[in-house]
Amino acid sequence: MARKAQLAGDMRDPLDTVDLAEAAQRIAPPRSRLSAMGAVYGAHGHALRGDERASRNAYDQAMEVVTSPDNDGTTRGRWLDAAYVEAQRARSFLALGNHRDAVAGFERAIRVLPAAYRRDRGVYLARAAVAQLHVDGPETAAASGSAALVIATATGSARIFTELAVLDGKLQRWASVTEVAEFRASLDNVMLHDV
Repeated sequence: MARKAQLAGDMRDPLDTVDLAEAAQRIAPPRSRLSAMGAVYGAHGHALRGDERASRNAYDQAMEVVTSPDNDGTTRGRWLDAAYVEAQRARSFLALGNHRDAVAGFERAIRVLPAAYRRDRGVYLARAAVAQLHVDGPETAAASGSAALVIATATGSARIFTELAVLDGKLQRWASVTEVAEFRASLDNVMLHDV
């Protein structure tokens, strides 16, 4: 159910996201990482609906579980840590149009992300780039996009390429900016070849 909620959020369907996330929380053991997964994905659904308060409360609930020393002892969801919750909160800030907090959240999450999580790093860099476009301008956004593209090319991650396509569309307006032109040319070059 949590995974279905995550997919509904990726499809930008706020009602299904929230409904599925709440169902996941109902069937998960209380205060477990599984219930925290439901809270995280539900929080993003609330953000997609424009309900910042409900989103913030759900993220706070998830963060309380993942940072609690008395966890449920299960090995399921060990990847769901404070950095993951922070990155998802940043994604929701982006959906809410709170770009400054989104940039800060992605930067915090990327800083503490284990080196082995390359795909996640690429996704977060690409999402951060969209927020940076609004906060720091197209040059910074293109630089982050280029860093994400290196990871996408090395890993073949469709998730990263999906996020980079969103960034590419938003950068079209600044196509004459050198950094943007270089990023877009590199992306086109990679997309025209098998990854």
